[in-house]
Amino acid sequence: GAGGHCRSVIELLSACELEVLGVYDDSFDPSSEELISGVKLVGLIQDAPHIDAKVVLAVGDNHNRSFLFDSFREQLLEPALMHPSAILSSRVTQGVSNLIFAGAIINAQVRMGDNNILNTACIIEHECQLGSHNHISIGSILCGRITMGDGCFIGAGATIKDGVSIADNVVIGAGSVVIADVPEAGTYVGNPIRRIR
Repeated sequence: GAGGHCRSVIELLSACELEVLGVYDDSFDPSSEELISGVKLVGLIQDAPHIDAKVVLAVGDNHNRSFLFDSFREQLLEPALMHPSAILSSRVTQGVSNLIFAGAIINAQVRMGDNNILNTACIIEHECQLGSHNHISIGSILCGRITMGDGCFIGAGATIKDGVSIADNVVIGAGSVVIADVPEAGTYVGNPIRRIR
């Protein structure tokens, strides 16, 4: 992907001292010399399986990222990419292809699945359990012992109280406060949250 999240992923790859060979996006125009943070846009997403290199998903949208995860499963760079300034407890258990950005803190006994985005300066406290294909936005705070399903989006600066359970495909708006379980998919905003969709 060549959207806004791509710029952050390129920075993360650079911080991890990995070479970025090119960006693939469906906006590709072969007559253009478009650069994304200094990296050339080189082809359509469908072209990526034909390269002899590992793929890192630079797509913020959970649904699209989940689809691409399945599509490129054999080509994905599997180890988590973690910015050098992030803090990850040695007691964290995780799946593959997670992206952990600058200043993130993931504390003791956190368990998470695959293909999650733990964005800049988020905090995931002790014993949280995250499924796969989630996006935890910048500055979000997940207090201890939270259980989260798959495909959730936690907006920038949201806070989730300890012990809360969150279903699959839940969107929590930026700055929202979650103090009780969220048992159904939907979009929730406010302090405390209320469902709007």
